[in-house]
Amino acid sequence: EDGVSRGFNIFYRATDLDEVNVASYSTDTLGGAINFGYPIKETERLGFSFGVSNTQINTGRFAVQEIQASPRLDRRAFNRPVDSYYFSTQQEDGTYSAVESLLPLGDLPPDFLTPAEQTGFLDENGDEFLNWTITASWTQSTLNRGRLATRGAAQSVALEVSMPASDLEFYKLTYRGEIYYPVPLLDTWTLRLRTELGYGDGYGDTTELPFYEHFFSGGFGSVRGYESNTLGPRSTPADEYRIAQPVTGIDENGNITEVGGPDQDEIGYVALNDKLIVDGVRDNPDPFGGNILLEGSAELLFPLPFIKDRSQLRSAFFLDWGNVFDDNCRGSQQNCFDIDLDELRYSVGVGLTWYTGFGPMTFSLAKPLNSGEFDEEEVFQFTLGRGF
Repeated sequence: EDGVSRGFNIFYRATDLDEVNVASYSTDTLGGAINFGYPIKETERLGFSFGVSNTQINTGRFAVQEIQASPRLDRRAFNRPVDSYYFSTQQEDGTYSAVESLLPLGDLPPDFLTPAEQTGFLDENGDEFLNWTITASWTQSTLNRGRLATRGAAQSVALEVSMPASDLEFYKLTYRGEIYYPVPLLDTWTLRLRTELGYGDGYGDTTELPFYEHFFSGGFGSVRGYESNTLGPRSTPADEYRIAQPVTGIDENGNITEVGGPDQDEIGYVALNDKLIVDGVRDNPDPFGGNILLEGSAELLFPLPFIKDRSQLRSAFFLDWGNVFDDNCRGSQQNCFDIDLDELRYSVGVGLTWYTGFGPMTFSLAKPLNSGEFDEEEVFQFTLGRGF
């Protein structure tokens, strides 16, 4: 009767970010929240949420340097333990001067290691976080209908803060807005303007927004014509100590007769000139997101001929713009900028959303206008379950 809504949720979420074009890591999160909503006007509402979550970050050998320092001795490779090293005896002509013997990794001199150029977030903060959060939001809507609106406006502001008792202290502020204007002389055409802005940072003992809370840009609901989540800062690929099988048998000419011992199961780190050999893992850095989001679009909604029921179908010409930025770029990061309007990406195209019995199906055909060196284009895009 008072219009106040109350609710709670309990959730478990496992996410592999490598599957959505983001730097290779995964998260396991268990949490819950209590939610309240208060109407303050017919078209406005306040929301409050009190939540707790436990997040475990899982990385492998190839964790990027912003997440975990490298090179490092992981002591596992190819699903096997690595507890040995050996000196390479390979000559410039490809032959070997002597057989290569494994030595205990515990006897490795410390100066054989290469110091990491930077520490990663997990090196500084650990890999499991219990966070208590408060979220406050304000929403306003005068839209003429809940989906595929054609008139009115809607906007929302939300602030999420992790409380000081949390393992990580950070905040995120987001704004979303959209407005519809009728086109003069064209009663069935509508201009839709949309924007989304975001900023986050650490406070207290946390020096930056946790990487798994980053904003991302590109794809549906963002900048169409670019692959999902691929715009903005890139991570720094991991360096790795080389792991290989020693040459355990040679003939009188130094040619290989046996590798990895009689059972071919020996592996170890490779040393040369009193240093473990370091290899770069990847040449192409992965998207990493950032703590600043700027996005928007202008859409000209037009009717399709011979379609009478337009409540289930939307077609539009669009101009999208946006990118992700970061005001805490690390020196080795590529394509990382603080807010720079010259780095905004643009695309134009045509899109279609159709609500079916299986949910909304959305198609877009887009042309990126100013792709950068690291941007990944995707001219045709399709998704089931979300509109634009």
